[in-house]
Amino acid sequence: MISLLRKLFGREGSIESGPFIFDFTNIQCWMFVVLILLTIISNQTNADTTRDSIASGSTDYKIKSDLMALVGMKIPPAIPYKKQGKIPGWFSQGSIYIGSSTIKVYGENGYIGNEGGLVLIYLDNDKTRTIVDARVLPLDLLRFNIKDGKRIWHKDAKERFSVESCKKPGSEDAIIGLMRPEHGKEGCLHYSKQVKMAWRVNGSTGKLEEISPKGLSCFFPNGEDECYN
Repeated sequence: MISLLRKLFGREGSIESGPFIFDFTNIQCWMFVVLILLTIISNQTNADTTRDSIASGSTDYKIKSDLMALVGMKIPPAIPYKKQGKIPGWFSQGSIYIGSSTIKVYGENGYIGNEGGLVLIYLDNDKTRTIVDARVLPLDLLRFNIKDGKRIWHKDAKERFSVESCKKPGSEDAIIGLMRPEHGKEGCLHYSKQVKMAWRVNGSTGKLEEISPKGLSCFFPNGEDECYN
């Protein structure tokens, strides 16, 4: 480092070799060197922290996203008891059925900014909505991409993933999953076992709890008629 700075500031050679000689005995020079080193260390630490937070699903990282920032938001009704208000910045891409009569939340697929995912919403009698939970989902799996805040449908959208209602043999839990249709059944209604991720909806809190997708079947609602085979 000192050798590099000497070259940069003209320390190499005699005092007559250049118009500017950098004095390394000067305390201000050493303060400058220390500042550079601290900046390099700080930038590397921040990069490592962000990478680790993304990999672990840390709340500290998620709260920086526009989608996760919606959690806890209350949206007053546009017309009390008649019409729901809009979630700021949120573009809904379809409701998610929660298969339980005891859980008073519903879900929506959608996007905000350059993030795609889902939100869980509690609806009051006066049409006030409270966002109780959310998840950011990988755009490379979803039916649409987002560019400059605008949705672009993939050509093979029906073959890609969305969050839908699921069921598991022997379980009465309310379950939703990131699923896609079975190959060759993209045009009809059916239960698919092509499930990438899944969550149980907690009946007490309305929050999502991640579970294994193994053994799940999720309903594909975007066909016209039921599949016969």
